[in-house]
Amino acid sequence: MALSRERLDRALAVSAYMLGEARLATDADVVIAQLGELLGEAGIPIDRIVSIVQLLNAEAQASARYWERGKGARHSVFAVSGETATSYARSPAAEAHETGEWVIFHLAETPDERFEIVPELRADGYTHYICAPLRMASGMIATFSFVTKAPEGFSDEDMELLRLVYPAMSACQEILATNRILHEVTCMYVGDEPHRRILAGDVHRGEVMRLRSAIVFADMRGFTSLTADMTAEHATGLLNDYYDCVVPHIESRGGEVLKLIADGILAIFRVEDDEDSENGQESEALACANAYAAAVAGLRAVAERRRSCKRRDISGRQGGICQINYGKPQLSGDATSVWAIQHCEFQFSVSNNVLMSLKRGRQIEGDDGRASLHAR
Repeated sequence: MALSRERLDRALAVSAYMLGEARLATDADVVIAQLGELLGEAGIPIDRIVSIVQLLNAEAQASARYWERGKGARHSVFAVSGETATSYARSPAAEAHETGEWVIFHLAETPDERFEIVPELRADGYTHYICAPLRMASGMIATFSFVTKAPEGFSDEDMELLRLVYPAMSACQEILATNRILHEVTCMYVGDEPHRRILAGDVHRGEVMRLRSAIVFADMRGFTSLTADMTAEHATGLLNDYYDCVVPHIESRGGEVLKLIADGILAIFRVEDDEDSENGQESEALACANAYAAAVAGLRAVAERRRSCKRRDISGRQGGICQINYGKPQLSGDATSVWAIQHCEFQFSVSNNVLMSLKRGRQIEGDDGRASLHAR
């Protein structure tokens, strides 16, 4: 079907935006909102756009961005869960990914049981639905969906225009998704500051970066002997319980976890650069105080976790564990994991510089006696 010159020009404007300004955007909500406006200006009676992208994340399966006419843009994530998997299996996206074809239907003619989303869309007054699949070069998957409330739905010309601009939309989606994943994965493995420097090009051999920081190292006492007879799944569950106790307190106090080395956690608390000598000492003291406070809070969290585990009735429970992700805390409640928490101890090492700097700053209360803090 041949589009009019005016509609071709509008389609060109959509493609130019997606391949130009949009691919450099830092806020994808702005992109999907502008896309909705441009498609409307192109004559498409668009009332709702949803973009869903698969994530490489321990706790989230996918990211979803919504635009609705008159309401603007918003976003959410789908948690990794059995419920999310079931919803996906009953969605138009699953069919689109399986067939590689666009899924198109009129709400008035579609039975509720065909897709989970049908009753909700019909109740909201929508009439015509399109779901278009996207498979990225990396193998990751995504979708765009377009919905209208127009009584006659999308016309053949509307759908032709959508197909015309869809390659540009797909390319932009892949660029934004890849950029997000690149930042998240590198940050996950090397830390915040190193990941930003790596992506900025500081990767040449021999380059040195100096920084001042308080260093906290935490490890689990007796981890090797404790886990010698455990399965890999049980040991991973124990580690995740351990991280659950320690990592949040580091991050909430401005610390940065650089490495997870099995039962070891290496974290730093950066000293803010200040040329003024007195202010520089205050910055040192603050970084060290935060490091110490994080260590103490972590120890207390371990002690509390042990107390809560001791209250559990673990008799008669079966072994086995369903682990989501190494390094991301998740209390399983499994009998073997509970036993491990009851019988392990944790120790933190904070450099002498930390304790010396604390003398110039505020004092932090010690732990409650259920776990030990070692300075060396």
